[in-house]
Amino acid sequence: MTQSTRNLRIKRTHKLLRTALMDLIEERAFDALTVGEIAERAMVSRAGFYRYYQDKYELVEQTL
Repeated sequence: MTQSTRNLRIKRTHKLLRTALMDLIEERAFDALTVGEIAERAMVSRAGFYRYYQDKYELVEQTL
């Protein structure tokens, strides 16, 4: 896998997770969300989530 392909995958994963987070926040309170729900909505594994973010708080911090 080339470096540019890898970078595109990382960017895509980050975008999917941010979008999923924002969609879920519109539906429910942030405190009620779980990492599993965010990952599922983004169609990313929990391991994929944790590859880039320590927890949902880090994701929201980097998103906002």
